[in-house]
Amino acid sequence: MKYEASPYEFDEELDLALHPVWFVDELHGTPVPDYVSSSWVAEKVTHGFCHAAEYLSLPRCKGILWRDYKHLRFIITPKAVESGEEVEEREKRFREKLNRLINDFGPMWEEYKKELVELYRPFKEFDLKKASNIELAKKIDDLRQAGYRMCEIHFIGMYGSWSLFMLFREFCEGLGIDVNSEDFNNMIRGHDNDSYRSERELYRLSRRTIDFNLSSIFELPAEEVIPKLEKEPNGREWLKEFNEFIKKWGWKCQICWWVTSPSWIEDPRYAIEKVKEYLKLKETPKLLDTEKAVAERERSIKKIRAQIPEDRRETFDLLLSAAHHADIFSEEHNVYCEFPNDSVRRIYLLELGRRFVESGTIDDVNDIFYLWIDEVKKIAFWPEKYRLQSLIQERKERSKEVMSKPIPPIVTKKLSPEEAFEYMMKSRDPILIYTIVGEIPTPKPELKADIIGVGGAPGMAEGPARVVLSDERLSEIRPGEILVCPTTSISWTTAFSLVKGVVVDRGGILSHAAIVSRQFGIPCVINTFVGTSKIKTGQKIKVDGNKGAVYFLD
Repeated sequence: MKYEASPYEFDEELDLALHPVWFVDELHGTPVPDYVSSSWVAEKVTHGFCHAAEYLSLPRCKGILWRDYKHLRFIITPKAVESGEEVEEREKRFREKLNRLINDFGPMWEEYKKELVELYRPFKEFDLKKASNIELAKKIDDLRQAGYRMCEIHFIGMYGSWSLFMLFREFCEGLGIDVNSEDFNNMIRGHDNDSYRSERELYRLSRRTIDFNLSSIFELPAEEVIPKLEKEPNGREWLKEFNEFIKKWGWKCQICWWVTSPSWIEDPRYAIEKVKEYLKLKETPKLLDTEKAVAERERSIKKIRAQIPEDRRETFDLLLSAAHHADIFSEEHNVYCEFPNDSVRRIYLLELGRRFVESGTIDDVNDIFYLWIDEVKKIAFWPEKYRLQSLIQERKERSKEVMSKPIPPIVTKKLSPEEAFEYMMKSRDPILIYTIVGEIPTPKPELKADIIGVGGAPGMAEGPARVVLSDERLSEIRPGEILVCPTTSISWTTAFSLVKGVVVDRGGILSHAAIVSRQFGIPCVINTFVGTSKIKTGQKIKVDGNKGAVYFLD
């Protein structure tokens, strides 16, 4: 075995000998290296996936194995069921679980949300400043155990809701319904959740800046807005409302699983940026018009239901109500699962980082992210004895070299790309197929498109492209543009209110980009693999979300 500090690092020789292909997860990457999170997360997420797959008895997959890939990405492979007899046995238990989930998923998720809130409450209320290093090191271990439980809940919810969606989609396909049509997509959208509620509150805060005659202040760079508001009577009134928002929603982060990104509580500038984005709008964004979304959903349900044979309508109604949980869980789970875990871990690590700087152990508080978690715990007992500057510098130099090289979408020595995706599809793992990896685009030469991907949300749109490679550049988006990016996450939601369409390199039909595009009623093409490399900012393009095609118009 070859690894630097953790068996959860990707060992190319061993891991490829044991598994024919590994898929790079581009949906959950970090723009800068994060040693302290990479293997820790790979360990607990592997546990969560495998625990949930066994709990639900997924027929063809016992979970997903995660590895740390160069401290920048995770690399994953399905734990496939290889015996046909075992598949049959698991299928029976799976059907029993699904039958219960159809009726019980909503109440189950509500109870899980309460459990997760209580799970992280002690960590949020703990007084870090008064704690000793030894107490902080112990708390980090406690956070690891909390992370195990969080991942169990996370992936029971995701596997459960995704499986219900898969069941409904396959039922409709079996009846000849076009699952790429606008009506089908309308049927499964328009469900409120806490992520969208926080967006509505941000939009309300943007309108309050107009009420308070503060719009000109929000033309300043985000980091200058709060200091300026504090000097104005109306600004202080607005900040009271903003601080209440941060108190409720401030544990949100820009990325999931990694601790290199601050929460809004730590750096409210990120929430201010979103208020600034909403101020660019002249009309209420579609996401916030819930009554219209519900009306469109009901019209599409009525239209498609009329096509269903009468003896199948009861099953259709039951599966449709169950499939809605995937739409809700997809956008809501981050608020209760990853975000509190990541933001709390970051706060504890930064407190130790601050103490390491005071002890001369490291030069900058953020250097703690270049240490393995077990190194952090060991050093915490007597930081004054360590001088890690040369080690940190060595890891920074090594990371620069790694970041200068492209990361392949799959790693294999045996399979072609087509065979690799076929291997994934055989696992029938709904999270791999519908979210992290997605379906492989089918060549469509008859369309004469410049880029072919997979339809993520129906519709067509034309406009100038805006290529955004990280959330730090979201403020550059202008109304009416087509967003082109590697992938999106919950921190990108506000941007969808500005754009006419979306093109992403990676993601499946239940990825954030696809779900939120459907919610906003804009076309989306997913899994293009090459969108960000072939499209330039300002270039006029046409997006066909029905056929998964992108055309260059100039």
